[in-house]
Amino acid sequence: LGIGFYSNNPTTAGARELTLIDERAIAQVTEASGLPFSTIESRRNLITTGIVLDALIGQTFTVGDVVCEGVRACPPCVHLEELTGKKVMNSLVRIGGLRARIVQGGTIRVGDAIEAIGPATGPSVGNDE
Repeated sequence: LGIGFYSNNPTTAGARELTLIDERAIAQVTEASGLPFSTIESRRNLITTGIVLDALIGQTFTVGDVVCEGVRACPPCVHLEELTGKKVMNSLVRIGGLRARIVQGGTIRVGDAIEAIGPATGPSVGNDE
């Protein structure tokens, strides 16, 4: 719908279709900041376990029936702190997750595996604009 906070930012077009974060990162934020920080507060679409998300940058991968391309890291922003009222940016700097482009839609269910299937071919993959 183009109504999200960053929807009109051309440098992130296509790079915010899906965001992922490792559940360990959520726990690390709580430990580092001393503030309780929940998965919902991370503002990421998918919470993952057992996969190195940075390894998916520049890769095509599946989550359930969905085919994605890992575009770039998903560092935290000031907007996150404004929404949560918690100073967590410094804790999330290197563990903020992954931004991905959806190449082929489908269904994602709780517990679906994430599987790398090869190099990504889309525009701006791996570009840290």
